[in-house]
Amino acid sequence: MGKNNKTAHATAEEIAKIMEKPYWTREEAAKVIGVGINQMSELINNAEVPVFRYGGIRRIPRDEFVQWISDKSFDAIQIRMAARGKKLTDFRQKKE
Repeated sequence: MGKNNKTAHATAEEIAKIMEKPYWTREEAAKVIGVGINQMSELINNAEVPVFRYGGIRRIPRDEFVQWISDKSFDAIQIRMAARGKKLTDFRQKKE
């Protein structure tokens, strides 16, 4: 297995340092969400992840990436709940 196929694990301290930066490299973004470099590259190349391009350099804007993660997580929750025949609003309604 090549180096690029490994999952990019990071410590809490490393992630905290990455989170301070406004723009991330592919490797930094991979560490934050705990995926391998190849999977991160695939997300970038398929235009699934927000990317800022300047010439041949690609950077991932932190705020947009965090929002993308939040949106994907919310979508995944809704899909799982729909599969069970429930809606997210079912849990938000107050008991009378």
